[in-house]
Amino acid sequence: MVMNLSFSAYFHGANLASPELLGVPESPIYYAGDRRSFESMGNNLSILGRSIYLGDNPALASLIGCIMIDAFFGLASGFLQAVAVLKSSKLYTTRGAERFLFEEMAPLLSRNYFTLLGDYARQIDNRNYLRDDRKGMPLSLLVKTLENMNPTRSENGVSSVLFDPLLKLMQARVAQGGAAEEMSSLREVIPESGIPSDQTHEEVHYMDPTREGSASLYPG
Repeated sequence: MVMNLSFSAYFHGANLASPELLGVPESPIYYAGDRRSFESMGNNLSILGRSIYLGDNPALASLIGCIMIDAFFGLASGFLQAVAVLKSSKLYTTRGAERFLFEEMAPLLSRNYFTLLGDYARQIDNRNYLRDDRKGMPLSLLVKTLENMNPTRSENGVSSVLFDPLLKLMQARVAQGGAAEEMSSLREVIPESGIPSDQTHEEVHYMDPTREGSASLYPG
């Protein structure tokens, strides 16, 4: 027997929360597709977490999933590289990785790094990769920093394989004349070959039914 299945409406979701965080109000779950279907199920979906509607195109849910997962892997890879060096060194003690995370990384992430990433975000939005005060960390300095760290990693038996692609990107941007720019300028050399770095992206409006008003998401 052949069954003909049809759907009058469709929407797609992206869950970025781990299983134990499902149902926690702060856990974001992104949806895209038919707006009426989303709105009609709003109360039920809110049980799973903070529902965020991205737009009519169902593919937007997968897009935001990719964006958020990229952010996770970027943070996790830096942590793993740092802990690999720590674990192989004389600085490592019992529960050294946990202590490093909570005593060293957490304060930096909540203060210094958050401020730095805020600067990068503004620079990317404005396509101006120089700080107004001309201070900060130019690519010329960051390239030397990564290069100078390689011997230390090697002495401790740790590969630089996680950071080698980043170093190549920075070297490429310096070769383009961006030695004085901040690391945010790597946005210009990340796009795939053939895709202009100044290609404009459609602004995506999304609705969060748990809050009043709306916000804008810029996937590019």
